[in-house]
Amino acid sequence: MNEFSHNIPSAYPKFSWPKFLAGTWAGRILFVNGIVFLITAYMSHSIFSSDQRVLWILGAQDPVSLAQGEYWRYLTPMFLHGGLIHFFFNSMAIFYVGRDLEPILGGKWFFIIYFLSGLGGSIASAVFSVAQSVGASGAIFGLIGSGLYLERAISTYIYQQTGDKPRRGPYMLMLLINLPISFLPMIDSNAHIGGLVTGFIATFAIMRVKENRMFMPNVPFALAVMGGLCAVLVYGGLRGLDAQYITERLIFKGNEATQVEEKVFHYSRALLLDPEHGDLLFRRGSLLINMGEMNTGLADLVKANKDPHIGEKISSFILELESKNRTEEAEILKKYFSSGTNI
Repeated sequence: MNEFSHNIPSAYPKFSWPKFLAGTWAGRILFVNGIVFLITAYMSHSIFSSDQRVLWILGAQDPVSLAQGEYWRYLTPMFLHGGLIHFFFNSMAIFYVGRDLEPILGGKWFFIIYFLSGLGGSIASAVFSVAQSVGASGAIFGLIGSGLYLERAISTYIYQQTGDKPRRGPYMLMLLINLPISFLPMIDSNAHIGGLVTGFIATFAIMRVKENRMFMPNVPFALAVMGGLCAVLVYGGLRGLDAQYITERLIFKGNEATQVEEKVFHYSRALLLDPEHGDLLFRRGSLLINMGEMNTGLADLVKANKDPHIGEKISSFILELESKNRTEEAEILKKYFSSGTNI
């Protein structure tokens, strides 16, 4: 057979990195992510861990910044990563899943699913979380959702044609492995789930537009499904830009926190969006004074006292300090607020 093998075309042509990077959307995405990662590493002075401030400068998804009008942060997180390990695993996922899915979907549809899923993940993160977030994971989970839908559709088609039901495929396995990991600390489960659902629904619609053997074309139905998905994304996107909504979520997160430092952190971020919020200024000010930061806390209470309803709370706080034998702080507060009607 060897003497004739040169006449047999290979079913699996040799993989070429240049062709992959330049000729596929998965490759182009990997290339752009790699360039951005090198820039991040250079600015962070580390390839292993990305500086949080650098990530914010480069466009990390941040609810406060979004609510301040920086709406491009819905898109830029897809190209940022928190360090070498984060970048490596996401890149491997884009390579392997993209290499399989893009030839099936076609480059145009693959890019649409990736882009929409990344956007869906960022929006879900902004609406349901108050933490800074980066990474292509939302888009990757969208590809997993896309592959999962195709896997189920192909399985159903084979069953209808042959009567044999195929076993669960690799995308179901990927989901079963990766979904529980999404709920570990420091991982943005909201972005993962948002991307997964977006990718699944987008593929459901696309398969009724793209010519294939499994579904009859139904463009009006597909457009209605895609229109519904886009409407949800627009609503969620606007919700994530709503300063009042984000402020309320930050206050809720602060109230829920068990550590004083964490409470102060969330209240401080909420005050960036509503700097005249009297009750919030009082909460942060009283916490800071209890932490020993008298000057900063006093400044908050003085500002909070502009709200006529806060004077009584300040009076109660002074009594609380006295009951804890913190007479020095109590006397300082009395000096500043003794002229108030509630002191």
